[in-house]
Amino acid sequence: MELSEEQKVMFETVVSESFQSVLQNMLTPVVNLELLKRKEALTEKEVEALYGISANTLRTKRARGGGPTYRQGPERGNVLYTHKDIVNYLENIKKRT
Repeated sequence: MELSEEQKVMFETVVSESFQSVLQNMLTPVVNLELLKRKEALTEKEVEALYGISANTLRTKRARGGGPTYRQGPERGNVLYTHKDIVNYLENIKKRT
């Protein structure tokens, strides 16, 4: 059975749109992580996404006087972490275990 030109165009359109959708779904997380790597400072949720340290763990460590070094805005504003401080913290954990 031979497809008509209209059917061929329709088939190519469906395949192309499906491929684009799959590709976008696969690449979006990669792009998001790459964008996080380029930021100077990260929020708790961003640290969790990029380094796998949960936001709850960061809050607990901070409350107990431990964890990675952080910066906080005036009047208890946003808590931010630099990549360097997170990496140093992770390296120190490895050395202790």
